[in-house]
Amino acid sequence: MPGGSQYNLRSQESQQGVQDDTDEDGNAAQPAHMTAIIASLNALTNAVGQLKAVTEESQRDIERLRNNIQFDARSNVIEAMQQDSETTPVTRPERSTQNAVLEVSDSVTKLYDLPIFSGNTEDWPLFLANYKDTTETFRYSNRHNLMRLHKCLVGRARETVASMLIYPDDVPNAIAELEFQFGRPDLLVRSQLLKIQQFQTIAENKVEQILAFSTRTRNVVAFLTSAKCEHHLANTTLLEQLVTKLPPSKQYEWTRYAVNLKPYPTIKEFSSWLSDLARVVCLMPPTTAISRSQLPTTQQQPRRLMHLGRESQQEHSGGMRCYACMGAHSISNCQTFCEIMSVPERWEKVKSLQLCFSCLRKGHNTSNCRVKKFCDTDGCRRYHHRSLHESTTAAAHADAARNQGGAQPILNCREAISTRGHLFKYVPV
Repeated sequence: MPGGSQYNLRSQESQQGVQDDTDEDGNAAQPAHMTAIIASLNALTNAVGQLKAVTEESQRDIERLRNNIQFDARSNVIEAMQQDSETTPVTRPERSTQNAVLEVSDSVTKLYDLPIFSGNTEDWPLFLANYKDTTETFRYSNRHNLMRLHKCLVGRARETVASMLIYPDDVPNAIAELEFQFGRPDLLVRSQLLKIQQFQTIAENKVEQILAFSTRTRNVVAFLTSAKCEHHLANTTLLEQLVTKLPPSKQYEWTRYAVNLKPYPTIKEFSSWLSDLARVVCLMPPTTAISRSQLPTTQQQPRRLMHLGRESQQEHSGGMRCYACMGAHSISNCQTFCEIMSVPERWEKVKSLQLCFSCLRKGHNTSNCRVKKFCDTDGCRRYHHRSLHESTTAAAHADAARNQGGAQPILNCREAISTRGHLFKYVPV
């Protein structure tokens, strides 16, 4: 056994030595493997960079080729146009080289849309300024402007120049016609005067309205300036109309200010003074609300009162109750009222109960009944309930009997009862 233990110790030492040798070999092989991976990654990066450079060069070649093709196409078109003009000068109209180039470039020129114009006089200065500026800046031809006019003209404006929107050469004539119809100076001034005349006179206790009046005056000045109508800003009549819209105290302040203006005040100066006044009004504290009791008697709103009788209050507060038999139904569905009573008795019952002849309800009469309608029984065109309809024969006998007795028919249901007190007509307060 001692020999066996020595053998085991030696075998373990030998196995440990073999394992240590293996670990040393693995550690030595690991740096070599990492070096190979790094080299592969570097090679891949170089390949990607070369591919990117080749792709960029290809794109540049394609762009140069595209430009050459477009240039060749334009050159071929110009040469073809020149040959056509030389071979057939009579049958085909002459077109210059510049026009040919413009036609080829129509497809690549960006067109900026004009503002929509429907024939409103106030929109004309902006429309005309936009048209002239874009035409001059981007050098649009009549063909370009024709396409833009087709998009922006609507309503009356389009109807006015519909026949001039066919050929490009008619574009200047279309603009001239639009200016005559909607952009004449007299039309522009008239529209602005109408705005001023429609503004209500500002009261002393409504100084906050000066803000809106200042904005409108400033817009009038800007509009007349943009429309090249500055000479109207010296119109004394127009200035007087503007001043009369102010409260008397502000008119006095403007007069003191205008005395020092040389040679004479204009609407533009009035607009500047009014803008300063509007800024002051903006800084004022809000107007304190005035209670109803503090208002003068003439400014108090009339109070409206509605009086209801006991029967009406019971009708609104409780359930439905028949006025004839006190049953839980309406009087129009009452068997006693509709079948047992005769038509004259029904009339007397309705009058005694002060019911509406049309709907058989309390609280109003036939003249102000909201659901009144014709009887339509036997073509009757009177406003009463169908249960109160009398045939022509019965009505004739009843009239004859009343005429013989000398009695006057009662047309007002409130006169049928005199024992319950005097009833007066409602008078609005």
